[in-house]
Amino acid sequence: MTNELSDIFIVGHGTKSAMGQEQLRTLVEMCSKHFQGRKVGYGFLELADPHLETALRGFITKDTKEITVIPLVLLGAGHAKSDIAGAVEAARGEFTTIEFRYGRDLSISIELIDAFMERYRPIDPSQEKNEEAILLVGRGSSDPDANSEVAKIARMITEIHQISIVESAFISLTTPSVPQGLERAYRLGAKRITVLPYFLFAGALIDRISQQAKEWGVTHQDVTLGIHGELGPHEVLVELIAQRIAEADGDRVQMSCDRCIYRIRTKNFESNFGQPLVVAYPNDHHHH
Repeated sequence: MTNELSDIFIVGHGTKSAMGQEQLRTLVEMCSKHFQGRKVGYGFLELADPHLETALRGFITKDTKEITVIPLVLLGAGHAKSDIAGAVEAARGEFTTIEFRYGRDLSISIELIDAFMERYRPIDPSQEKNEEAILLVGRGSSDPDANSEVAKIARMITEIHQISIVESAFISLTTPSVPQGLERAYRLGAKRITVLPYFLFAGALIDRISQQAKEWGVTHQDVTLGIHGELGPHEVLVELIAQRIAEADGDRVQMSCDRCIYRIRTKNFESNFGQPLVVAYPNDHHHH
């Protein structure tokens, strides 16, 4: 490692939503202002241009010496652990004179939870607090470690923000689903439920969360629903990106492998154990 400041390359998940794409570009502009004097670029993992491999090649010049790649994902599932990491490994093999560093996911932080909770207001503060609930909706993953982190965040909201009922649900790949999560909160006595997507940017999944919540509400007329959107470009994301860059540039990246299905042989996930890093291509998924 040299003493030079590395260039910064941010990898977003990607979405077909023009708003979601623009939200990432806005965040990149915020990062460019924050990291004055450092080159900042970006690419998408899938579903949007520029794709990360194409963008990364275009980002590199004859003067490039060091690049810190930051996966802009909330939790460390397959995209951060394998797809983006695989692209970084491929770049190392192709550009052998450049030092590539790889940061970790945004992970759980009090600051990030507080940023998501900035949008929350009790639907009716004049009514009983124990009838007010939040349904925190994550993307959903085939990685049980990432899914369990969403449940942990829900519990932290309960403790830190003193919300008596906070349930977690997922919009894809795992359970409980949005209707199942709403039903659980309802059976615990909730009369007013705020649906809070745990998403950075706009996309089809945000729309699907809203649609499923509204459909559930049709058959539960005694419940008042409040449905929120994504976090969007937020200053706390710039601060977390800065932390991840400082970790990577200082060789201090710490990602726990204790619960990683790619590193630990795990019941019902044996096929994931020891999988090589792979690169995701633009059309690998179609629902975002």
